[in-house]
Amino acid sequence: MSTGIDFEQLLQPARWYAYCVDRREFSMLPDIFAPEATLVVASVDPRAPPLLHLEGFRQISDALHAIDIYPRTFHMLGQQLVLDYRVDTATTETYCRASHFYTRNDAQHEYVMYIRYRDELLRKPDGGWQFGSRHLHLDAELGIPLIPRR
Repeated sequence: MSTGIDFEQLLQPARWYAYCVDRREFSMLPDIFAPEATLVVASVDPRAPPLLHLEGFRQISDALHAIDIYPRTFHMLGQQLVLDYRVDTATTETYCRASHFYTRNDAQHEYVMYIRYRDELLRKPDGGWQFGSRHLHLDAELGIPLIPRR
């Protein structure tokens, strides 16, 4: 049975985000984030305040460059769900294992984040989709990040 919804199109922003970050293709970000988009990074502790709350494309873009401290990253996307769909808005959830590789004291290290992204999508004039808001829920971490948190 056809629903008339192009689910593949709804899942593309999350896929392109992973590509942009891993390839450091930040020039592609304006195509996947709305100018007024927000990005919220939640802590492993659900009672704690967000680690980051960014508003607007410029803040998001500047913050994403912090990943440059890692020579390589690898975002493996898992299940992707469409939770809600309207003509011009949608809500999706994407599971992700994000690996961050670096060398310290001549040894290779990996910092791993287990993430669930909850995305509010907006339809673009060309019919595609982009993030209106992106909430990164950090479920677990392995290893030690290079940048200590507050």
